[in-house]
Parts: sequence; structure tokens; C-alpha cells
Amino acid sequence: MSSAFPLRRRRILQLGAASLATAAVGSSTTWPARAATPTVYDEASLSCELSGFGVHGSTGYLTSRGLSPVRHLRYDFANRQVTNLSYLPVTGANGKQNDGAYCLHPSPDGSVVYSAPWSGSDLYRWSTSTQAFTRVATSLGNLPYAMDVAPDGKVYVGLYDPAAGAIVRAYDPGTGTVTSLGQAVPAATSLYARWLSVDADHVYVATTRDGVLVRRPRNSGAWTELHRIPKPDGVTVTGYNGIALSASKVYALSGRTVLRMNLNGTGLETLTAPASLDRLVHDPATGALYVADVDRAIHRLSDGSSTFVKLAQSTSTLRHAGIGLADPGLLVGCTEDGIVWDLALATGAYQERNLAELAPQAAGGELVHSLCASTSASVAWVGGRNAVTMHNVSTGASIRYPVRGEAKAVGVCGNDLVAAIYPSTELHAIDRTTGAQRTLARIQNDQYRPMDLEVDDATGRVFIATKPNKGVADGALAVIKPAVANSLQVLKGLLPGQAVVSVDLDAGKIFLAGDRSAGDEAVPPGAAGAQITVLNLATLAVERTFTPLGEGTALMSIAHLDGLVYGVYKVPSGYWFAWDLAQGKRVAGSSKDANGNWVRMLPGYGEVVRHGGHVFAAVIAESAADVHLYRLGPGLTNAVLRNQDLGRSWYTFPQLGFIGSSMTAWTLSNRKLAKVDLTV
Repeated sequence: MSSAFPLRRRRILQLGAASLATAAVGSSTTWPARAATPTVYDEASLSCELSGFGVHGSTGYLTSRGLSPVRHLRYDFANRQVTNLSYLPVTGANGKQNDGAYCLHPSPDGSVVYSAPWSGSDLYRWSTSTQAFTRVATSLGNLPYAMDVAPDGKVYVGLYDPAAGAIVRAYDPGTGTVTSLGQAVPAATSLYARWLSVDADHVYVATTRDGVLVRRPRNSGAWTELHRIPKPDGVTVTGYNGIALSASKVYALSGRTVLRMNLNGTGLETLTAPASLDRLVHDPATGALYVADVDRAIHRLSDGSSTFVKLAQSTSTLRHAGIGLADPGLLVGCTEDGIVWDLALATGAYQERNLAELAPQAAGGELVHSLCASTSASVAWVGGRNAVTMHNVSTGASIRYPVRGEAKAVGVCGNDLVAAIYPSTELHAIDRTTGAQRTLARIQNDQYRPMDLEVDDATGRVFIATKPNKGVADGALAVIKPAVANSLQVLKGLLPGQAVVSVDLDAGKIFLAGDRSAGDEAVPPGAAGAQITVLNLATLAVERTFTPLGEGTALMSIAHLDGLVYGVYKVPSGYWFAWDLAQGKRVAGSSKDANGNWVRMLPGYGEVVRHGGHVFAAVIAESAADVHLYRLGPGLTNAVLRNQDLGRSWYTFPQLGFIGSSMTAWTLSNRKLAKVDLTV
């Protein structure tokens, strides 16, 4: 892991009083005497992350992930310089913000470059002569993941869609029309048309999460299965890591395996690489296949050979985001953290350039995954994608620590900052004094996504709530003592048939909240109500389980205070409650009126936090793409709105990090670090 690096000094802004004129959601709120006015600093999590990559001749094209507006860069590999930085439109035709673009591909003649960002889901054409974008199609689908351009110029896009599944759509630049090629595989098999490649006759798609490789004729016909990754017992998430075509072969990656087969799926060969692979490109001039592995090494597999020859090693701590061939004889690529590299195939000379140094405007504030306070009142920790950042607002210092994945939850335990990482489930520690980093453990056990993290200062234990893999019924509670080696415990079955999405520690108890979607994308029809279970903090024994709302299938966050459990639901979104443990019933919060309509609802879901004898909630205001802060109790019938107009900053859900015993909390405002006084 490379060393941490400092960021530029922070700029401090003071916002004016928050406007409270547009916050009404039925009778959901009680108006405060004054708004909580935040103090706003600079970007909470800086990133120059790359997600899209394409090559034409000696020119590379790259797009960013997690930044708004999305960056679109042109890079001259001959001179190793950025020659253009453009910005995709901030929003799509559907009004949703564009946050990145996996899909990027030049036209065969190199005159235009196509890109399809999410969540706008439009198709754009960028002119290499005018450096201007034109929206050529709208409403491609939920998340465009893969793109290729056929020899005749038609554009093919592979999509993830939670409703429709792994869909492929084609755009004809001659007519300007978009047509659907239908589901590459049934939605029950996979929702991800993650990898796509096209030749003159066929479209090939490889899915992730239950790997199936299929093809169909470009003009008409049905999808035909060429290969399916076997699923041994206990393996629940499998898939391909890329595909490429030659004149006669299909190449596909799965773990450490290269699959080489005829275009119709016959003649399968399996070749084992030194490490798991995640990128590939075929060289038509020599027949060689070039692959990049998850340890950032680059290898050559010669035509007809089974031997992988290591050619170079990236200095990046993160994976490759793209690999391609630039002429003449130049292998090129980029890594997720903004490193662009080239490798001369004749000499083996390898060179890297950092895009953030070549074009500082390529970096920007990304959507944030997690946040917590530190023991110092001036320090906040922010979890992003591929990094955790420490900010000291009193000195202006910020240090960015690279991690491999998304820091979904963070917390301070002793001298360590502990981060729970998606998708590896790694528990990662950063020494707050020296900056040294280490892996504590990996949760694994069929778990996939850390959801919440709480620290028991008295015992030095960290508790992590997790969502399981697709097709796995039970989430888990992971418990670890960072100061003690091999101390990880993973407790499953505490909430049967549910993901564990929230954990709270109070009054010698552990409170866990469930989500009936378990490891799937959505809650299945007819699911029972999500549950809360209470454990003994010392023994980890279950003491009671209850269901606050029978029709509430997905809780988001809970907190306990003085015998009441407060919570917010994701389904139904914005339902909040206070549950009296002694009486076994709801005593405050949302309900239905005489006409069956929800009343006293919050505008969305988010985190519930207990602090200073009060309970607060930071929630997404879904209709306004905003974040609102509320006080939920004690003693309230209606939630009290404390702040709004914080903007869209969170990739996950809004959070608050209270500073010591004060009523001031860290949060975000428009992707910038902020703190807000929530004194009651």
C-alpha cells in the first residue's frame, strides 16, 4: 500500500441561514425556532477516479466516476499529456445527476467519442474537432455499464436494470434511433450486462453476479448461451471480469482463469494466471492477449500459449480501470485512482503519469460513503471510494489514505481508525498517530456489504452490521477487537432471512435492525415485516426480537434512548417511530390517517443517532435530492426539522458525527465537509 498523501489546504465558508420555505411533507415536521446553520469547509473526499477508457490511434479517452460534473479527458500517449478536459452535462434528460461514466468508446474513424453516464442514462456524442457534447439518445436504462462500437459505427450498450435485468440497447447514428436487443439473460439469473463486445456479426455479453456468457446476431435473433461459470456449493456471487474478441475466438476472464473458446462457444480452453484478472485486450497484429490482474501487474499471453509473462507492475494501490492498444506497438491503460500508463511492447519500457498532476481540474469532490468524528474536536474522518481522508480543520491539513474499495463505515477505536470496506469485507485500520495501515480481518462468511459500525470504548470492540451476498438469506454481525489478533467473530442468524443494516450499542445492549431484501436487490413481494433484535452486550446472547411495523419490510437505522428504540425505514421510505420496549408498542412517529394515508412521515431515509439525551435523524429528501436533519425525541410527536438545503453529498445515506460531548456534529454540505450545531 502506498503512503498517504496530503491534500491542499481547506477553505472555510460560512453559509447563510438555511431556507426552510420548501420542506413541507404533509404534516411531517414541527418548525424549529431557528435553523441549524452549518459551517462549511472544502471537499470532504477528493477523487480523480477513472471508470471509462477508450483508445483510438495514439489518443486515449477517459471518464471519471463519482464526480459531478463528470470529467471527460483526452490524453496524448505519444507526448504523455492531457490535451482536453471537458465536462459532461450535470444532469440527464430525466433530471437526475450524472455521477460517472463506465461507458466510453470512440467511433471507428475517431471523429467522435460516445459516452453514457449514470444516473442520467443518456447517450452523448463528443466531437473531437469542436470538443462539444451532443445528447443523441435518452433513457437508455438504469445504469449503462458496458459499450462497444461495431465496425459500421452502431453503438451497443449493456445495462444493469433492477426491474428489466441485463438489457442491451443499440444506437444507429445514421437514423438516430435506439432499439432494444432484449434481455441478454433472464432477470432471475443476472441483472448485470457488465461486459460487452461486438464484431461485424454478433453482440457478446458476459454478466456478473451469476456469470453467463451469451451472444446474438446484431440484426435479429435470440440470445444463445456460450458458457456458464459453475457455481460450487457455498459460492453465491460469481461472474466474469471482462471479455474480448479476435477474428476467431472469444476470451473471457473469471477469477484467475482465462477462458478461450471459438466464437460459437465450442473448443473451450481454460488457462490459469498468477493472480485474479480484471482487464484484457487482444492484439490482432500478433494474436497475443494482454491482461491486468488485481495486484496491478500486466501480463502477456501469446497466441496458442498457456504461459503468462509479466511485463510491468503499476505503482498504483488500486485496480486497472482500462487497458488498450495504441499504435504503433504501445500497450496503454489506466488505474482507478487516475494513473495513466504506457508500455512499449518492443522494448518493455513502462511509463506512468498522474492525471491529477497533469490536469488538476480532473480531480473533485466525490459522493461520500461514511463519516465519523475523532477524539480531537477539529478532526473528522471521511470514508470515500478507494480512500479514507483525515481532515484537521484547525490546521488546514488533510491526509488521504488509499484503501481498496469503498469505506462503507468508519469509527475510532483507541488509536485506530477502523474502516469496513466493500466489496472485500476487509476491516482496515489506520494508526491515527503514525498513519500506518493494516488489515485486521475480512468478514466474508457469505457477507458482501458493510452497512453500519459502532465502537464499544469500554472493551475496545468494534461491531459491524452486514448485508449478505446475492441469494444468501442471513446478514451478520461482525465483532472484532483491533488490539487483539485473530479476534474476529461473525454471528449469523440473528435476524433470519434479513440483512443486518444497523447496529446500536446502549445500556449494556446491542440493538440490530433488519432488511427483508437480505442479499437481493429489492424486498421480495409479500415479505414479512423487518425485525429488531436485542442482544446482551457482554454475552452476545439474544434477549428479544420484535417487529415495529408489519408492512415495513426494510429498516434503515435505529438508536436506543431511555427504553425507547427510535428508527427510520427504507421501505416504506421515511416512516419513523419510537418503540417503547416495556410496553411493546409504538408510542410516537408516523402512522396512517382515517383514509389510509401516511402522516408525520420524513421525506426519506437515513441515519438515526443518539447524542446528548436526544435522538436525531439525517435523511435523504428524495424529491429534492437534498439532505434534511431532524430531532426525533424524546417527547416528540412530530419530528422537528433542524436543517435542510445541505444538497446531495452521499453515495450511501446521510450521517452525523457528533464531536465529543458537544451538540456540534460533522456532516456534509454539497460534497463539502461541514459541521452543524444541533443544540436543543
